[in-house]
Amino acid sequence: MLPKPCTSLGFMLIGAALLPAPPTGTAVAADWPQWQGPTRDGKTVERITSWPPRELWRTEVGLGYTSPVVAGGHVYVVGHEKSGETGKGRGTDTVYCLDAGTGEVSWRHAYGCQTERRDSTAGYPGPRATPAVDNGNLYTLSLDGHLLCLDAQEGNVVWSRDLAQDMGGKTPFYGYCGSPLVHGDKLIVEANIPEGGSYVAFDRKTGEVVWKAGSESASTASPALARIGERTAVLFISGKVLSGVDVSDGRQLWRVDLGWDTWMGPVPSGDLVFASSASLGRGCAAFRFGEMEPIWKARRKYQALHCNTVILDGYVYGSDNTRTDYQYQDHNRSRLRCIELATGEVKWTLKGLGWANVIVAGDLLGQAVPGRLLILRECGELVLMEVSPSGYREVGRAQVIEGPCWTVPALADGRVYCRSNRGDVVCLDVRAAAPQGDSVLLRRHRTNIHHGDTENVRGARPTSFSP
Repeated sequence: MLPKPCTSLGFMLIGAALLPAPPTGTAVAADWPQWQGPTRDGKTVERITSWPPRELWRTEVGLGYTSPVVAGGHVYVVGHEKSGETGKGRGTDTVYCLDAGTGEVSWRHAYGCQTERRDSTAGYPGPRATPAVDNGNLYTLSLDGHLLCLDAQEGNVVWSRDLAQDMGGKTPFYGYCGSPLVHGDKLIVEANIPEGGSYVAFDRKTGEVVWKAGSESASTASPALARIGERTAVLFISGKVLSGVDVSDGRQLWRVDLGWDTWMGPVPSGDLVFASSASLGRGCAAFRFGEMEPIWKARRKYQALHCNTVILDGYVYGSDNTRTDYQYQDHNRSRLRCIELATGEVKWTLKGLGWANVIVAGDLLGQAVPGRLLILRECGELVLMEVSPSGYREVGRAQVIEGPCWTVPALADGRVYCRSNRGDVVCLDVRAAAPQGDSVLLRRHRTNIHHGDTENVRGARPTSFSP
């Protein structure tokens, strides 16, 4: 179903607003190095100090659902090009390293991969796992289970593992979708290896297995980190089970049956964990880590579907997509909601946004202002809002990219990066010190990328995987 055009929501709109700029010398720049940002929770200290955004550049990278990640002045993103006239079967995944300021290609790395997991409901082409950058290395995971560690500066392969062919993993229903998680010296993924290898921690430098854990079937959800007392736990949702394992050795700390599947990962906040269902209106719940019964649950209060959820100061913000998936053909009923995490009380509801992903930008130098929510709607419209449990105020909006967009935007060094399902990537400047005369979508610098290249721009050899 094609997305309907973006429409006005009929509430406060400030068409152009210059937000208070940080004093000289106090600005904080943060990378966006992994799924959902620096702390993997959709939040950043980066500030949006100017609106509307100004387009710096845009490019095309191929099909897929991976979000851009940003580190060290570069943007990393993965796309797919179909092979043959029909595009069915296999094609080429390409990992791109782009200059964050210009969009020019620094290097690319390509390998063969399936285009999509084909059945009646899973025909969504391209990779889904968002890469991670850590200590000079880039980690990517393909639908087929190609796990790569690449030199982030040059694109050369440091090490690689094939989760299915080499390690006995069973390719999940939707393919390998969970975004790699880096913690300390470990790289953690859902490997879906039967009998004790649902989750695997690798040595991030060498690719050697450190530990294996779990016996659940992999979902599309990405793992999350939670600090529980003196322990750090990795949280997974797999096979209708919410579980936590010790990051140091994979020991199971907690396991609770949810009774429903989820496409998005658990959302921890302190010792509480929020989880919501994938589809068909099965609801959501909040748990206290280690307890077997939820502190509250509800069937039709909130359903994430394939949109992310953030928690800010004890309140859940995100797109409630209850009964709006493709079985119902009506995602325009989706609504932005604020829910108190501890009680499940709905504080407010905003109808009309449709499917949307959200991130939280930094506050205004500690001033007593509401949180700043940046929302990327499925139709490619970017909306900036100030939110709190008592209400919301729209700062402005801009149509920045052609939808559909199912990815989480990235915010780093005063720039917002958005990506569409078909592979368009746009870089937007939201800094106060903009070039004079700039306006929204005025600066159009398009970088041309040739898809399906089999060589790295800087000469690194491509990775070969068995079909």
